[in-house]
Amino acid sequence: METDEAPGVREEWESRYGLVSAPAIFLERLAPGGRLASVLGALCVADADDATVVEAIAGAERLASWAMAVQARAVRELTDRRGPSSQALSSVGAEISARLGITGYAGQAKVHFAAALDLFPEVADALTTGRIDTRKADVLLNREDGLPLTEHSSSPTSSASPSAPTSTPTTPTPTPTPAPTRSLRTWTRPPTPRTRTPTPAPTPPARTGTARTGTARTRRRR
Repeated sequence: METDEAPGVREEWESRYGLVSAPAIFLERLAPGGRLASVLGALCVADADDATVVEAIAGAERLASWAMAVQARAVRELTDRRGPSSQALSSVGAEISARLGITGYAGQAKVHFAAALDLFPEVADALTTGRIDTRKADVLLNREDGLPLTEHSSSPTSSASPSAPTSTPTTPTPTPTPAPTRSLRTWTRPPTPRTRTPTPAPTPPARTGTARTGTARTRRRR
C-alpha cells in the first residue's frame, strides 16, 4: 500500500493512538472520501499487520459515516425541490423507499434524518468527517425536552472531538426490575368426611304354623 502523502492526509504523522506501523498511521490520518475508499479497496488485509487491519476497520467506519452524510445532503436537496408540505415529504419518503427497496417507514426516517442534520450543522460536520457514526448522530439529533436549541447544537462539539474514537458509546444495560412475588397460599388437604354405616332394621320374627294350629284346636274345644 502506498503511503505517500496525498490529498486528505494530514502533514503530521504522529499517531493519536500510539501506532508505529506506517501503513496503519497512514490509514488513521486519511480523511473519509474517495481517496480513503480507493485505498481500502486496494488493501490486501491478508498481508497487512494487525494494526493496519484495525485501522482499515476504523477507516471503513469513517467512510460509512461520510457516505450517510452525503446521502442526507441528497435527500435534503430532493425534499427542497418537492416542497415543504407534509404530502411532499411523504412522497419523497415513498420514492426513496421504492428505489432502495426498503420499507416506507425506513424511507421516511431518512427524510427526517436529513432534515435534522440541516438544523444541527455541528452534528452534520462530525458525521461527514467520520468522528461519529449514524447511531450517535441520532442520539445527538434527538433533542431532549427542556434543553434549549442553542445548548443542544453546541453539545456535539465537545462529545465528538477529533481525538475521540469513532466507535459508538456503549449503552448501559438497564437493571431488570424483579417481578413482584406472589404469595403462595398454603394448600391444606380437606378432611375426609366420615361415612356412617347404616344400622340394618331388625328383622321381625317369622310366624310359625304351629301356633296357628294350636289356636285352632283351642277354638274347636270351646
